[in-house]
Amino acid sequence: MTTDLHPKPNEDQRAIYAQESTMESVDFKKRMIFQIFKDMDAAAAPSTILASSTSTIPASVFTEGLQNRFRCLVVHPVNPPLYLTLTELGPAPWTDASVVDRAYEIMESIGQAPIRLKKEVLGFAVNRLQYALLAESWRLVKDGVLSVEDVDKVMSEGLGPRYAFYGPFGVIHLNAAGVRDYCTRYAGGIRRVLDDAGETPTFDEEEVIGELETSLQRSLPVERMGEHSAERAQKLAELAKLKRKLKKD
Repeated sequence: MTTDLHPKPNEDQRAIYAQESTMESVDFKKRMIFQIFKDMDAAAAPSTILASSTSTIPASVFTEGLQNRFRCLVVHPVNPPLYLTLTELGPAPWTDASVVDRAYEIMESIGQAPIRLKKEVLGFAVNRLQYALLAESWRLVKDGVLSVEDVDKVMSEGLGPRYAFYGPFGVIHLNAAGVRDYCTRYAGGIRRVLDDAGETPTFDEEEVIGELETSLQRSLPVERMGEHSAERAQKLAELAKLKRKLKKD
């Protein structure tokens, strides 16, 4: 690991993989990431894979002008990556398929669970799914349907445990006589519910932010954020241990 963008001669020539993990700020990434990758591209051997940890910016945005752009892609881990093993591999249109294959193998070799994006989309998969859920959660609070505490309970005591093991498609497959039966029986109801959803929130509505802040400050006070983060890590470690055990069994 290094913060030096100007390594000693040949220092980077031994690396098979290098990952940019600068601060996750859209403004910073847009201003600095191309220069960072330009420096990495100049320093590393042509065979070295160059990856970015960005969570929303497609690789084509910051690699188009690079001499060796064929070896660049996004490899986005999920926070905290020590306990959540998913990594999203997002190649640019010009990323060589062998580079994606090698990055996939490297992620698997260190215990990660990689997925491949077949095409570039803003936000990749994790954030597109996460933001869709967040938008509806926000609307339920804003419209006075649920309290902040009850929205979180819907996930922690309802949907979350199911998704932890099967994901949305596995869940609907098991909730009926297979996915085709589920769609036949419930497609109409799903469309009606989705048609009833409101507009996308701006996420700067002060009344909602204030309600969220009041609730979360009671249960997870900012002054004890380090303690809460450590508790989350411990719980995720136990869940990861359970999942490994169940896979072995």
